[in-house]
Amino acid sequence: MKSNNANTLNWAITLALIAIVAFVFAFVGTGSETASLLGGIVAICCLVLALVMFAVYVVYRHRHTGAG
Repeated sequence: MKSNNANTLNWAITLALIAIVAFVFAFVGTGSETASLLGGIVAICCLVLALVMFAVYVVYRHRHTGAG
């Protein structure tokens, strides 16, 4: 079973990948203004969540292992 620290990193990577796909839909163009708008909103939300999860991973790792 993986530790919470590894799960946090996995979520951060997953959200970053979802953000990349959403950015493609938002800024490359899908033929629909609604899809572009929703892609932009999802991209920004996922990117923010990915950054927060990565920050939590770094802080947790630093506090519990003493790693820099």
